[in-house]
Amino acid sequence: MATYTSVSELLASYKSRFIPENAGGVDTVIQINLEGTPDEAFYVEIHNQECVVEAGAHEAPVLTVSATVEDWLKLNNHEVNPMLLMMQGKLKVEGPLHMAARFQTMFRD
Repeated sequence: MATYTSVSELLASYKSRFIPENAGGVDTVIQINLEGTPDEAFYVEIHNQECVVEAGAHEAPVLTVSATVEDWLKLNNHEVNPMLLMMQGKLKVEGPLHMAARFQTMFRD
């Protein structure tokens, strides 16, 4: 499993780690807002078992996730439990929680 040290490194990995067969029937946009570094907002659009990652804010995301850069990297490096971050108020999720859980299953470690 790779260890990500920067958001740009992590974003570059999403396309290659995407598992299309786990995204069957998914048509969604997940906005990810990261605090602590300027311009650290991006979104992941999943449609027709394809994944596109874009910088910036999407006009109509289905799910919005907010965290610090540090916590987002820890989460993606499997160093912290997402439920623990949510209970501590460090990971905020707006929208259907089942989509947040499913998001994790669509990417290889």
